[in-house]
Amino acid sequence: MNPEFRKNRMLVLNDFLDRQRTTRMAHDLCTYFESVPLFTDGQCPSSPAVYNFLPIVEVLMEKLPLVSERAGTTLLPTFCYARSYTHGEKLAPHCDRPSGEITVTVHLESDHPWPIHFGHPLSGTSAVDLEPGQAVLYLGCEVTHWRDEFPGQFYRQMTLHYVRSRGKYADACFDNRTPEINGIRY
Repeated sequence: MNPEFRKNRMLVLNDFLDRQRTTRMAHDLCTYFESVPLFTDGQCPSSPAVYNFLPIVEVLMEKLPLVSERAGTTLLPTFCYARSYTHGEKLAPHCDRPSGEITVTVHLESDHPWPIHFGHPLSGTSAVDLEPGQAVLYLGCEVTHWRDEFPGQFYRQMTLHYVRSRGKYADACFDNRTPEINGIRY
């Protein structure tokens, strides 16, 4: 594993996606959320979310070589998730489940800055405020992460999740599921 990544348990990835693509992806997300029954989860009950949305699955696969290179280890994809946070939401401190061993959070668009916080057992807490197209790579199962209450109106992000190919969670490849894209099981 990349020694800097192992030590800090996170790395900021500048220019992960270009602005044109983040804008298009945010638009695709909004269009999707308007066309299907609203799905939310227990973490952020007022914010629409989607599991394995096809345009984000494409990014999950496309960025696999880059994320593996930056993490310093061969990775396998597990799943992706996107959410459009609304005013007043917050994300409680948590660690990801095993299929989120290595996570990439990507800022797509927002009307207000909103840092993501990380807890580190040795160095305490830190916060990263991403610009659209920037991402943060982190050890999702090891690093507690959260967001305080959102003061803006919208913040759209996607998360890409991976496992180490020869790690203890390798069996979580493709999230132990039959591929499911946009709610359709194949």
